[in-house]
Amino acid sequence: IFYSKEEIKKIVDNNTVAQSNEQTDTELIDTTKAVSSDIETFKISGSTYVGNVMLIKDPSRVFVGDKGPYDGSAGETVDVIAAKYGAIAGINGGGFYDYNGQGNGGTPDGFVISGGEFRYGNMGASYSAVGLTQDNKLVLGYMTGQQAMDMGLGDCVCVQTVYAPVLIVNGQ
Repeated sequence: IFYSKEEIKKIVDNNTVAQSNEQTDTELIDTTKAVSSDIETFKISGSTYVGNVMLIKDPSRVFVGDKGPYDGSAGETVDVIAAKYGAIAGINGGGFYDYNGQGNGGTPDGFVISGGEFRYGNMGASYSAVGLTQDNKLVLGYMTGQQAMDMGLGDCVCVQTVYAPVLIVNGQ
């Protein structure tokens, strides 16, 4: 009742997120700089949240641990997966379906690559994805599972319903 349809359309159009089809160009990433293997943790808080941040300076220490097998059974909690891999920390990195609202979250949204193996998904379907190449370069983009494997992604999750869209790709 306060805004005209034209004003509402202008507001909506100025606040719409567009999906990018661009992928990370790994040739733009400089890996010649020395990195420390140190890991730093910080407590953060605000008026509506309390949390922890982990700064991992060596990307080779980051990987996708998966629950496998993906047979329709319930998912596992992050602490169980972290313990399975001997990880010092873990975070839920991709989206999962919760069929019939049962709370089992055992089916990934998109594809999963872990340890250089295509663990789940449709190789031909396109998704917004984030992952690390075998030589530890961060890759973001809209791609098929086959494109992810062809790029040499060693660990990758799809993020379209969780973290999409990617905000910065190749400095843009």
